[in-house]
Amino acid sequence: MDGHEENANLQWPYTKIAITLDNNVWNFLYDRNIDLALELPRERFAIFITREVEIETLAIPVATKAELKQFVARTVADCGIATTWVFGFDSGGPGPQRYGGFGQGTWQSQTERELLGLPRR
Repeated sequence: MDGHEENANLQWPYTKIAITLDNNVWNFLYDRNIDLALELPRERFAIFITREVEIETLAIPVATKAELKQFVARTVADCGIATTWVFGFDSGGPGPQRYGGFGQGTWQSQTERELLGLPRR
């Protein structure tokens, strides 16, 4: 046995495929009427959004995009989409917090920090 046989016998909730969605996906899914819960069933997939995507999603204007906002809310609920946070501390600035404290956030690599900093330059 080379170890692959043991992994092949695992059933789906133990080997879920993790997917992190970008904010741009909502319009794509909505425009094509794609039911993410059918395409990526909970039994096989664990779906996440970052805190930044959650904030952008909450900011979708109800006045002009009510159906899109409802679609997003329904998809998040149907798929059990969870929000991931990057570890950090309260910035003290206005608006929602982007960082999670102890027990909430994950560490961010130097490469990720540099990539996320590019649009600010």
